[in-house]
Amino acid sequence: MHVWRWLCGFLTVLLVASVASAGDLKIAFTDKEVRVEGLTPGGQAVWLSVAREKPSWITSIVRRDGFVADDDKDGQVRIEYDDALSRNSAWVVVDFETGDYAFATPEGMNWREVDFPAKALARDTAGAAKGFVAKRGFVELLFVRPGIGAWGLPVCDGSVTDEDRPTQGVLQVSLSRLRPLKGTAADTAPEAANVGDVMAAIDVDHHDVMVVRLGAQ
Repeated sequence: MHVWRWLCGFLTVLLVASVASAGDLKIAFTDKEVRVEGLTPGGQAVWLSVAREKPSWITSIVRRDGFVADDDKDGQVRIEYDDALSRNSAWVVVDFETGDYAFATPEGMNWREVDFPAKALARDTAGAAKGFVAKRGFVELLFVRPGIGAWGLPVCDGSVTDEDRPTQGVLQVSLSRLRPLKGTAADTAPEAANVGDVMAAIDVDHHDVMVVRLGAQ
């Protein structure tokens, strides 16, 4: 779990205010867990959550991510919480077998899915997609190569993870710099994207969620 501190109870299922998907995945919430349905039976789900939490007087931006396996092969998994689920959160779940994905946020929250702009894929002179670039201040990234691995990274404009330093309203990061999620078998992130890979970027400042499954280059 990554916590970024910024200076600059009911057990019933909560309705999902916003759901977008590519495939049959569905996401629902209780105060203790997230339920995912429509997964490949016996497969795995890769997930990313970004939440605004206020355990004290200052708000924290909390990233959570990981893998969860469908051990009973019913096409459903649960992502459990030690504490109460933060309702002010955005969730992206990817079927690790197929690349199908879904985005959801609990009812009443203002996280929204927006189109993933083609120009956000940083390409080399040969046209290969090798990174992410955008006029954004702070994003949490997730990159999934179905059946192979998953990687991610928080990228803040002007920080050590931003290859476009100094601070100038644009952030950029190469895929090869992404860090493996716990549970992935492949430590080293790819140099370039392949057809079928999934990239998600959650903009913490604007509550925007961008997800794309890459097509032909």
